[in-house]
Amino acid sequence: MFDSSKYLFILCNQGAGGHRLGRIISCIDNVLWYSDAKNGDNPWDTFFIDSVAGKNISPNHYDRIIGKETVPLLGERIERWWNKEDLDNFYNNVWSKEILKFQPLLETKYIHWVIHDLPQHILSRYPNAKVIALVDNDIDAVMDRFLKTSAKFPCYYHHKKLKPDYLNDHAKAVNAVEEIKKNATDRDLWIFKNYLTSTNYDNDYKNYLHKKIKEENDIRNNFEDPRYLKITWQNFNIDEVIGFLQASSIHPNYKILLQ
Repeated sequence: MFDSSKYLFILCNQGAGGHRLGRIISCIDNVLWYSDAKNGDNPWDTFFIDSVAGKNISPNHYDRIIGKETVPLLGERIERWWNKEDLDNFYNNVWSKEILKFQPLLETKYIHWVIHDLPQHILSRYPNAKVIALVDNDIDAVMDRFLKTSAKFPCYYHHKKLKPDYLNDHAKAVNAVEEIKKNATDRDLWIFKNYLTSTNYDNDYKNYLHKKIKEENDIRNNFEDPRYLKITWQNFNIDEVIGFLQASSIHPNYKILLQ
């Protein structure tokens, strides 16, 4: 596996504004911004667009685009397509092949991922990486925003290079719900998986989300490690982030993203 010392993972709850935080951090001089017409030339260029999944819902959303390539996804969102016993093979042989083309960029810049995993899981796989976790003080507010944004994201993942040549239970469920409803969302998938046991989809889905978000938020809040920086929107201090990344400066337009 490659040296991960210039890998930066931004961990957050879905619906917490992780991509807005990613844009702010990308204003720092040693963090690469995924400059592209679909994302914006600069991190502070935000807009809605239909050609990027999720960006028709949130203007802060972006993909990890570099030129004509995309920095490969990692963590739970891709792992769920694989059987657990195959994950080492995925990271050592599939993912590593895709990340190879981006390694030269790491000589001067961090490349980053906005993901929703837990810190111990990420650092066990990438021990030299740095992790910034966005911890929430108001779980109800995060859940409400999730229902308006992330819950409407499509549940299908199109990156064929990262997916296995078999269908596990998750993949079969996604294909089945897609046959019922084209462009099915994560909420649709949850309903499909739980329709036999749920009697009130809206309430049961909200209860499921609240429990999941709170449990994962508590884990991030209680985790301690020198490679790990914990922040909140309420007490956000950009100088703390700059120091953690051993950077020199930040573009003043980051303030646009704080509004």
